[in-house]
Amino acid sequence: MENKLPVLNFTNGSQKRSKTIKRKLKEEFCNVRKQFDRLNQKYKRKYVYQEQQKLEDQLNACSQSEFCILIGKTGIANERKPRVPWAIIDDTGNVKTDKNSVLNKWKDEFQALFTNNSENNNNLNETDFDSNINVDSLNGVITRDEILLAVTQAKNRKAAGIDDIPAEVLKNEVAIELLYQIISGCFELGRVPSQWTSGVINPILKQGSSDNRCPLNYRGGSLTKEAPLESAYFTLEFIEITMY
Repeated sequence: MENKLPVLNFTNGSQKRSKTIKRKLKEEFCNVRKQFDRLNQKYKRKYVYQEQQKLEDQLNACSQSEFCILIGKTGIANERKPRVPWAIIDDTGNVKTDKNSVLNKWKDEFQALFTNNSENNNNLNETDFDSNINVDSLNGVITRDEILLAVTQAKNRKAAGIDDIPAEVLKNEVAIELLYQIISGCFELGRVPSQWTSGVINPILKQGSSDNRCPLNYRGGSLTKEAPLESAYFTLEFIEITMY
């Protein structure tokens, strides 16, 4: 004997009640969805207006580089990016979150990377170096054509350094002449102003790093000055006093 599925027999009255219930549920769903859409649009417009107001306030209150950073942080996608935590692990293994401890730890770790290690320098063997290479061309006078070539080859629409000067500003005769006087004077003196040694370090976490609270687990990409125009007059005065 074959197994058959049970057959449900609905009367005309039960079918009508079922259709009525479905219609009412659908109407309720549509009404709730409309209310949700209206509220969603309302708070979305409110959020966009608030973010716009923040950017306008920051535009008048901060520098160009800080404003560009704020523009880059705008959007949902940026919230998914990993950020550098405001915490470090000290030498005793304790987690520190206060500002001074974090900043000093980052400073000491990166400063140690560029500290001259005398022990390693003593182990260098002069026979490992080729002393017959002619380097006279490196000590030649810097020409204006070299400055012009360097400025021309600088890429446009790139991030400015700590001085907020993009490459586009340098591509004119006045800026090139000023750069030529500054750079050639510093080359002859063998000295540069301390302002040129400043830069903005943008830490990038190394792939496969297990702890993002360790400063040495980051690559320290640095943006230096695009050009010494910000301290141009100080530099020219510095060169003149040093030479005479």
